[in-house]
Amino acid sequence: MNRGNAGVIGTLVTPSTSVATGVFSLNQLQVAAKNGTWPPFAVPDPYFDFVTMLLPGNGTDGAQNNTFLDSSTNNFTITRNGNTTQGTFAPYGNLWSNFFDTSGDSLTVPYSSTLALGTGNCTIEAWVFFASYPQQFSNIIDVREASDNYSNNAISFGVENNGTFVLYAGSYSGASPVLQTASGKVPLNTWVHLALARSSGTTVLYVNGVQEASSANAWNQTSGTATTLYIGNAVVARQVNGYISNVRIVKGTAVYTSAFTPPTSPLTAITNTVLLTCQNNRFIDNSTNNFTITRNGDVSIQRFSPFNPTASYAPSIDGGSGYFDGAGDYLISPVNAALAFGSSDFCIEFWIYTTSFSSTDGRPLGNAVAWGANVWSLHNDHASQNEKFSFWVNNYNASVAMLVSTSSTQLNTWQHVAITRSGSTWRMFVNGVIEATQTSSVAIDGGSSDDLFIGGSGNFNEFIAGYFSGLRLVKGTAVYTANFTPPTAPPTAITNTSLLLNFTNAGILDNAEMNNLETVGNAQISTAQSKFGSGSIAFDGNGDYLISAPRNSNEIGSGDFTIECWIYPNNTTSAYRPIVASNNYAATGGGWILYQNGTSLELWLSPGISITLGATSAITASVWQHIALSRSSGTLRIFVNGTSVASVANTATFTGNNIYVGSSAGLLYFNGYIDDLRITKGYARYTANFTPPVLPFPTA
Repeated sequence: MNRGNAGVIGTLVTPSTSVATGVFSLNQLQVAAKNGTWPPFAVPDPYFDFVTMLLPGNGTDGAQNNTFLDSSTNNFTITRNGNTTQGTFAPYGNLWSNFFDTSGDSLTVPYSSTLALGTGNCTIEAWVFFASYPQQFSNIIDVREASDNYSNNAISFGVENNGTFVLYAGSYSGASPVLQTASGKVPLNTWVHLALARSSGTTVLYVNGVQEASSANAWNQTSGTATTLYIGNAVVARQVNGYISNVRIVKGTAVYTSAFTPPTSPLTAITNTVLLTCQNNRFIDNSTNNFTITRNGDVSIQRFSPFNPTASYAPSIDGGSGYFDGAGDYLISPVNAALAFGSSDFCIEFWIYTTSFSSTDGRPLGNAVAWGANVWSLHNDHASQNEKFSFWVNNYNASVAMLVSTSSTQLNTWQHVAITRSGSTWRMFVNGVIEATQTSSVAIDGGSSDDLFIGGSGNFNEFIAGYFSGLRLVKGTAVYTANFTPPTAPPTAITNTSLLLNFTNAGILDNAEMNNLETVGNAQISTAQSKFGSGSIAFDGNGDYLISAPRNSNEIGSGDFTIECWIYPNNTTSAYRPIVASNNYAATGGGWILYQNGTSLELWLSPGISITLGATSAITASVWQHIALSRSSGTLRIFVNGTSVASVANTATFTGNNIYVGSSAGLLYFNGYIDDLRITKGYARYTANFTPPVLPFPTA
């Protein structure tokens, strides 16, 4: 995909026209920007959709991610237990993809004649980001007869293991595709837009808007006896290993009839759209058919997307979440009558993104310290309980939950849950749909005598593993009494709100909105030093570091990438001071550490790769310096202040779904300050010497 950056130096646009104060030189702009005397003259980052972590390091002196705020008028003190943290990964917005691996992942859609394309005009399109080609053929869209690889009336829209974009359709044999591009047209580790469009009998394959193949083959794709449409796999194993975003099938219209610019924003359900998916915070079809999308394997919802945001992260719009690791993390809100619902109407609601089930129930919410009178507890049940949401009230029935969802709790996707009471009618909603009702006059008074536990219960040793967002408790209003559209923005303190946690009080933010970072030790924002903005992230070299929650997007893979930041080391006398690293740095292969070793800047890869790349006398104490590690077409390079200081051939896969900043898995520690840390996955920003950025990195 050609996204030319002419006129851009780092993140700076070179001036080309007069402005109110006259024509100015680049040097004048650099000085003005450094002194804060000139408005930023930056542009949005054209490669922001490849950014998987961005830590600007701005904020209040001493800020960490450990303080949680109640935004209701009660302003309850929230007590943190374990290493619960918070950050910017949240259920809002429209920049999403689905991640598929090689363990049997797929999404399935009930198939019928509604989806059969016949012989008329049509369009199939999707964005893909392949990490590898694990099979001979990787299916993006696939329909086949029950177990037959090459039956009549089938369709397979996918990529061969040599990067060839291929269409099999209608009555065909395995060796005879209807249409295919040349090899290498779909490269690994980058976002690629693929489209098939048939107009007046001619089928064209487009890659990033460029026509790569065409045919007048009169293929006829009918429903036959097929019952399932697969996304990311097939009835036989033909798996995608990577990301798929914005899948759209249009029946009756050739959306593209000539070369075009690929979409720059999420697709919409235009006229004749019969399927639109892989673009939400959960598995849904946005076409008018509203097909049920079934998740198979461990397909996950990811924030990694082919589109750039239209604005920088804003807490009130984009929200946040709390991260609970399932091993003792929970929050407590104190005893208060405002949390005792009694016999009044009420609403409990939140978003949850569960990452794993434990051998015991997960307990997202409850005030049941012990099963005393009129306490309540909301469970995210483990496998033996069929993985349902269940709501328990002690005096309702000693052995039966009052409300149990009909659908299962799904892993690695956002689900909105609401429990309401209106009069004597109790309801449970999942993703805005009523899944259970009950009539009871039992009161809930536990809040008058028991704390409210959020994310788990130390008394019962029951904890959730995952993310919590948009938690609101309302006493006096049911809020929801019929099916509704789940919230698309963080909840506000409406009338009767007793507790509101939007988890937007993190001090160290990821502006890519993919990571919640735990601040370990004294890692914090400091205003004592900053390269740009109001501060930087300070590490004292004695147990301080940041660690991200596990995310697929943190796995860099085997392609191009860039890791960069500004560092201010407090000294150059100490050895092995990690700046940024993966979680499996000591594994057989794939782990990595970029670290300061005295005056050297070095990269260490795990034993299975056995490579150390370094540069002596490259680092200076007590000054800001820009460092970068990039890989372009199989060549790794280290840059200091824009100058290449070391390089080596390398095509190894960089793994590790945790990222450590200021440490290597909590064993060694950086001493100094880090500012503007940015990880770009799939794009090498620097391939030769360059001028270091003179402005902070764009946050959109």
